[in-house]
Amino acid sequence: MERIKIGIFASNVALLYLLSDIIPKNTTFSTLVYLLILLLAYYSFRLYDTEYLSSFKSQLFRTFIAGTIDIVLFYFLDLISEFTFSPRYVWFTLSASLSVSILNVVLFVGIKSLLKPQKYVIIGKQEEYSDIIDELTKNSGSMFSISGYVNPDLSQLRALMQISNGVLIGNLKFAKTIENDFNANYSNKQIKYLPDFIEQKLKRIPLNLIEKYEQYYILEFSKPKDTLAIRLLDIFVSIVAIILTSPLWLIIALAILIEDGRPVIFKQKRAGKDGKLFTMYKFRSMRNLPQNDSQPKYPDQEKGRILKVGKIIRKYRLDELPQLINVLKGDMSIVGPRPEQKELHEIYSHADIPYYEYRLKVKPGITGWAQITYQYSSSVDEAAKKLEYDLWYVKNKNFWLNVKIIMKTPETMLFRRGAK
Repeated sequence: MERIKIGIFASNVALLYLLSDIIPKNTTFSTLVYLLILLLAYYSFRLYDTEYLSSFKSQLFRTFIAGTIDIVLFYFLDLISEFTFSPRYVWFTLSASLSVSILNVVLFVGIKSLLKPQKYVIIGKQEEYSDIIDELTKNSGSMFSISGYVNPDLSQLRALMQISNGVLIGNLKFAKTIENDFNANYSNKQIKYLPDFIEQKLKRIPLNLIEKYEQYYILEFSKPKDTLAIRLLDIFVSIVAIILTSPLWLIIALAILIEDGRPVIFKQKRAGKDGKLFTMYKFRSMRNLPQNDSQPKYPDQEKGRILKVGKIIRKYRLDELPQLINVLKGDMSIVGPRPEQKELHEIYSHADIPYYEYRLKVKPGITGWAQITYQYSSSVDEAAKKLEYDLWYVKNKNFWLNVKIIMKTPETMLFRRGAK
C-alpha cells in the first residue's frame, strides 16, 4: 500500500508540473516554490492517507483547503515583497484541486482492484492470535488474509506455502528453523515477524502484543531516543512558531483579561520524562477553580467552567501555544506523548494499565502520534488505548517521524481530530 501512495504522489508531482503553465512566470524559482508548498499542504492535510484516497469528496475538500492556504500565503508574499500575485494562481489551484482529486481516486481504486490479497501462514497457535488477526484483517481493506496456523508441527507448512505469499512468525522459537527452510526452498516467498507486521499495519502496539513479546519490547522502549537533530528541530520550530503566532498571543491574552481578568497563563504540574514533574504553561481557558475543588478532571468533565474565549482557543488548540516556552526550556518536545496532570499520572501509574511507565521514556510533546491519530482520553480504558499509540511512537521515534507528525498537526487542529 505504501508503494501505491508513493506512486500516486509522484503522479501528482507530474500533473502539477504540467498544469503549471497556467501560472505567470515571475521566476522559475517562485513557480517551483508554489508547487512545493502546495504538495506539502496536500501531504499535511492527509491527501495520501489510505482512508481518504478512495473518496472523491474527501480528496476535493482537502485539496481545496490546501490550495487555499497556498493562495493566502503567496498573496501575503505579494504584499511584503516584489513578488506579483495574479488571479491565474487561483485558477491554477482550483484546476489542480479538481484534477488531482480525480486522478488520485481513479489511480487508487484502479490499482487496488488489480491487486490480489496477500495470504500468509502464521507460525503460532490460532487461539493466541485470532483476536488481533481479526482486527488486522478488518483494517486491511480485504488486502490481507490467513491461509492457516502452524504450531508446533511444521509438517503442514510446505502444503500451505503453495497457496501463500509468505509466513508470519509468531512463535519465535521456530524462527531459525523457518528461516533456514525458506532460504533453501522458498526464496521467492516473504518471511516476516508477526509483531513487526502488526505494528506496521496498525500503527500502534496492542498491549496484549507487548505481553506476548515482553522482553523484546521492554528492550526497544528503553533504547535512547533523543538526538541532537531532534533538539535542534524543537528549537527551530518553536522559535518560528512563536514569531508567526505572536499576534495571536496578544489577542488571546487581551480576550482573557477582558472576560475574566488575571491570570492569563495557566500553570499546572505535569509528568515529564522519567516521571519528573515540571510546570506546564497554557492560556487559561476556564474560570478559576474554587479553593475547595482541586480534584483532577478529564476535559469533558469541566465544560461548565470554560470561558467564551476558551471555547474558541480550545477548539483549535490555541490554548497550548505557551507550551512552546516549555519546549525552549527543554521540559517538552514539539512531538511526544501528552504530559498528564500530576494527579492523573499517579492514578494511571497505580491503575491496571500495563507498561504505562514506558511512555515516560521520551519527553512529552505539544503534538504527537496519539494526538493526531486518536483522541483525548476520558477514562482509564481510553487512556490504555491511547497508550498503544504512545508506545508505538516511543519505539519508532526518529527525526523524520517527528517531521511527519508536525506536518500533519495543522489538519488535526483545523478538523478538531480527537477534540473534546
